[in-house]
Amino acid sequence: MPLPNDPKAYRDCYDLLDRAMASEYGIQRICDSEYDALELRRRIHMARSINRELNKRAFKEDHALANSSEYAIITVRVVEDEERGIWLCQLRKNAFRESEIEELGPEVEQSKERHFVVGALHEIHEPQEKDFDLDDSEGDLGDGQGRPNRDRNF
Repeated sequence: MPLPNDPKAYRDCYDLLDRAMASEYGIQRICDSEYDALELRRRIHMARSINRELNKRAFKEDHALANSSEYAIITVRVVEDEERGIWLCQLRKNAFRESEIEELGPEVEQSKERHFVVGALHEIHEPQEKDFDLDDSEGDLGDGQGRPNRDRNF
């Protein structure tokens, strides 16, 4: 079911966002289940989106909030607290303290990077010859002319 577009439907979300903005690090709300936490996160994202649209109409293009939201510095995460057996919807400020920031030096190895893609961890590596075979004669990866085989079922 789609979420409503009326900002009045998100008063609870704006209250949470305002409280997170007023706190030093953010806040968390205890939810009855993982589903409730995920649904609250979805509603908070929609509230922020509506706020961004209202700001687009209210401010001139050169204003800092013209296509943004004052809540943009808040990250919303759903976390399970296994010790207490509860689900939390955390609203964290993306503010870094100077003591948390370190400058990188030449000793930092950049050959292997890790990226999270839709909850899965993938390592970046140099492609091997076996990774890509565009001239596959069996047609698994292409038609032999460097074009993908679009008839393949996955």
